[in-house]
Amino acid sequence: MKPTNSVIPVAFLYLSFNMISCEPAETLPDELIPIETVNSDVLFKTLTFASDPTVVTEDEKKDLYFMREEEKLARDVYVFFYTKFNVRTFGNITKSENQHSAAVLKLINYFGLTDPAVEAAGAFTNLELQKLYDKFTTEAVNVVDALKTGALIE
Repeated sequence: MKPTNSVIPVAFLYLSFNMISCEPAETLPDELIPIETVNSDVLFKTLTFASDPTVVTEDEKKDLYFMREEEKLARDVYVFFYTKFNVRTFGNITKSENQHSAAVLKLINYFGLTDPAVEAAGAFTNLELQKLYDKFTTEAVNVVDALKTGALIE
C-alpha cells in the first residue's frame, strides 16, 4: 500500500490557482460590484444564434438565472475566503467571477428579464445555491480546505 501525501495535491491546487488568477492584488479589488462590460450591441452582432436571438425559452430563462447566481456564488465564496484567509489567489479570481457574472447579466438584460441575483453577499434566491454557499463557507476552516473548495467550484 502506497502512503498518500496530501501536501502535493494541495500545493498543486495552490499553484494552479495562482497561475490562473488575474493580475496580482494586495487588497480585494474595489471593482467587485458593478463592473463595466462590453457593449451588448457589439457582443450580439458577433454571435451566431441557432434560433431567434430576440426570443428566450422558459428553459433558457431558468438556465440564465441559474448561471447568474452560480457565478455570484463563486465570487461570494472567493470574497469570503479572501477576507478570512488573506490569500491573494482568492482576491484575484474574484475579478474573473465578477466578469462572468456581469456577462450573464448582460444576457439577462438583453432579453428583458429580471435579474435574480440578490445584491447582498452570500444571499441567493436559488435555495440550492444558498445551501452550497453556507456549506462552503462553514466547512472551510483553513486555507487548505478553502483551496479544495475553490477547486470544487471551478
